[in-house]
Amino acid sequence: MRLERRTCLSNKPRAERWCGLVLNRITPGAAPPMAADDDRPLPYSQGTALNSVAPLGFPTVRRLVGRRLQFVPILFILTTVLISLPAPMKGLGAEVRALPLPRFVSLKASYANLRVGPGSGYGIEWVMKRPGIPLEIYQQYGNWRRVRDWERTTGWIFGPLLSWRRTGIVAPWKNNVVLRQKPTIDGPITAWLEPRVRVNLRRCDGKWCAVAQGTVSGFVKQTDLWGVYPGEVL
Repeated sequence: MRLERRTCLSNKPRAERWCGLVLNRITPGAAPPMAADDDRPLPYSQGTALNSVAPLGFPTVRRLVGRRLQFVPILFILTTVLISLPAPMKGLGAEVRALPLPRFVSLKASYANLRVGPGSGYGIEWVMKRPGIPLEIYQQYGNWRRVRDWERTTGWIFGPLLSWRRTGIVAPWKNNVVLRQKPTIDGPITAWLEPRVRVNLRRCDGKWCAVAQGTVSGFVKQTDLWGVYPGEVL
């Protein structure tokens, strides 16, 4: 028995044509062929060729099953990866689980309300109108942060109104603070800074901070600033 590929020529419409691999004519007296997925013999008449595939444009059942089985390993891998992923934290505290407390930030907004509780439904206790001032976060709930300034004014503020940009305030408990050209006690003096003057922190090594205020820059002892912890490295 031999398989041959034959071209189907027909005057019938394309949807009614039959094409594909066909078997040579069955030898008289031979056993009837068996179906691929059934124990019953396929019907045929002696001298009639049998078509082994579905009509043109429709895949065979075997080919369809084979294609579906190709996706089984992919689905297994995806399921394994999803199961191995850590379960996401639920609740409003998930986004801040890795942030330390307390920590310093600065005020980004030019106008911000300090409320008595973590939500817009709570009353306003203070209004901040000085962008860039340092604030210390010491409590958090969802997207709300409880902060305090160098005068111990506290309240809850909406998190997006804050910035990671670090700033400092010249210590209010000092009369005047020296701004030096070098981070040494005997470095040349660049300027004298009054208490509560805001400066931008460029870097700190734990003892000295490189700061800038307008066009003036230099080094200030870290303990003479509020907005950075003693020994903190930036």
